[in-house]
Amino acid sequence: MNVVNQDLTGQSLDDFLQNELSTLCTTLDDTYNVLSQKWIGTELPAQLSQLSRVHGDKIRHYNDEIEGHVSTVKKIQTLGTSNRKALEDQIQRLTELRQELRALTTQTQSAEQQQKKLSSEISQAQRDNTCTKKALEGNVKDTEKTQQELEKALGFYRERLGLRFQKISGGRLQYCFSLIDKENVDTCCYFCLKVNSDKSYTVSDFSPPIEDVHDLEQKLNDTNDLRSFIVAVRKRFITALNSPNKSHS
Repeated sequence: MNVVNQDLTGQSLDDFLQNELSTLCTTLDDTYNVLSQKWIGTELPAQLSQLSRVHGDKIRHYNDEIEGHVSTVKKIQTLGTSNRKALEDQIQRLTELRQELRALTTQTQSAEQQQKKLSSEISQAQRDNTCTKKALEGNVKDTEKTQQELEKALGFYRERLGLRFQKISGGRLQYCFSLIDKENVDTCCYFCLKVNSDKSYTVSDFSPPIEDVHDLEQKLNDTNDLRSFIVAVRKRFITALNSPNKSHS
């Protein structure tokens, strides 16, 4: 057994282990001294100071970046608020413009309807004017024809019956007959006639006086035949002038 516990140098196992332990302790002491001098001495504070500076620089850099980002965010928020207000104003203006457009559209439609109505009225007025013009042209032709007939009749009365007439006071028309008295063809027999507002006739101031004036006036108003009335009055003037008691006016 003792032979087994001996190595090649002739040392026992216990001595070998004791020597190894002593060597290990010495190595640990040296390592501790080196570590103590390197990390606990001057090198560790220097390393820590350098790390502190590096970390401080990075912290300041990060803080600067954070402040920059915060400023940018605030600007974006301010710009967003401004843009939102501008957007709200644009939306309000757009709403007002739409309302104005609807009002203008309504006014335009109303104006178009009025224009159509006015055009229709103008067209109708033009048609009416055309019809009126034609009617007036017809009336003018009729009036000219009637005037010619009246002038012809008046010429007949003047030449054959010696009839003249003139307007006198009171809105009356005085009819004068000559060529009645054969002894004095210039003798004038006359009477006055007035057309009342109700289209009736009133006769007066016969010279020389004649009979049944009232009956003649009544017949004139009943028949509205002025020509027959004038002929009847002339005949009575002739009778009055040729009567035994005739008197010239």
